[in-house]
Amino acid sequence: MFNILGSLPVFMGVTALMPASMMRRTAFLVSMTALVGTYLFIFLGSSILSFFDVSLEAFRIAGAIVVAIAGYQMLTGVIGGDPLPVVEGEDPEAAHRKSMLFAITPLGIPLIFGPGCISLVISAAGDNLNDMGEVIWGQRIALMLALAAVTASMYLIFICGRRVRQVLGTQGTQIILKVMGLILMVMAIQMGIRGTTDVVKQSFQLETAISKEALAEKLNLNA
Repeated sequence: MFNILGSLPVFMGVTALMPASMMRRTAFLVSMTALVGTYLFIFLGSSILSFFDVSLEAFRIAGAIVVAIAGYQMLTGVIGGDPLPVVEGEDPEAAHRKSMLFAITPLGIPLIFGPGCISLVISAAGDNLNDMGEVIWGQRIALMLALAAVTASMYLIFICGRRVRQVLGTQGTQIILKVMGLILMVMAIQMGIRGTTDVVKQSFQLETAISKEALAEKLNLNA
């Protein structure tokens, strides 16, 4: 869900000259930014869609396109995001403020928690509703716990990023990026199928309801 491996090179570039303590603090802020963003859209995503008069099905289809593009970029090695400069010998307080800004944007948003991730979160939150539109809290809590676990893994990957890259090497990192890109594209196709199926189903139900109303009016006139 999160573009962790795609963001790892950027994070390493940002924190290259930072002390270990500041690097860990930046990794924590990045992770918390992504987690808070996901929780926000889990609970307010539907309200945001309603405010802009956008259906969940339309958002799923549009989100599928965004996720597919992100997956294709990872598959082809075009993940974007140039390393951000860190000035050596900079005032510690100024460096701390800069690391906080970098952690929130562009690292946290939109590099890790971007449009594709938002689409997946809103779509997953929509799956936690029953036919009456009520939240199935067991599934919702399970989703939140899973996101917290992914965020914790992201934090560990970031603070161990230098060692991970040394172990995997350049080719190993590229292979993992391509596999993750392929998985993202498959998820995008599944999301698009789900959104399209829901639109067709709603259209069929609407057409059936209109036909029944027309038939009822015709019978009333004949009577």
